[in-house]
Amino acid sequence: MGALLSIPGAAGIGVMLLALAVLSRRLGAATHARPLYLGFIVAAGLLFVSAGLHAANEVLQFAPADVAQAGIGWVLVLDGLPALGITLGLLLAWHYWSWLLAERD
Repeated sequence: MGALLSIPGAAGIGVMLLALAVLSRRLGAATHARPLYLGFIVAAGLLFVSAGLHAANEVLQFAPADVAQAGIGWVLVLDGLPALGITLGLLLAWHYWSWLLAERD
């Protein structure tokens, strides 16, 4: 059941990262910043691939449900992709939007 809930969760975070990409592109255009917003698209792609692999695994059962039997390759693919996408999105969001936290009255 937990694997089924990870599919819309990863897809939802991917949509959020795409929204951040659009906002960061606009901010970068206004501030003439480097186009680092493309990293948000890469991070969202990692999450969408992860959601697709989880859905395919639920249907086709190509990886065992037990993590101990799945092997390091499946663990890196099924759990590492979303972790990498979220980490990349977090680092890029911090880089683009940290000025909001630094503003004081």
